[in-house]
Amino acid sequence: MTHPYLPLTDEERKQMQKVIGAELEDFFRVIPQAIRDKVHFEFPAHNEVEVTKIFSKWAEMNTPVSKLISFL
Repeated sequence: MTHPYLPLTDEERKQMQKVIGAELEDFFRVIPQAIRDKVHFEFPAHNEVEVTKIFSKWAEMNTPVSKLISFL
């Protein structure tokens, strides 16, 4: 696994938005402004190892389908 959690640089983000012809605001426009004004995400910064541990812990909370009755 090689660097799965490297964030985009500002330049990469600008290039991607230019290619698709959209601004960041365009992705959130469908959410009513009244809701957007109420929600403030303030997540602490984590390095790649910490993020992997956090998501692994969350994944362990899932019940695998092999432990359930399934007709699929």
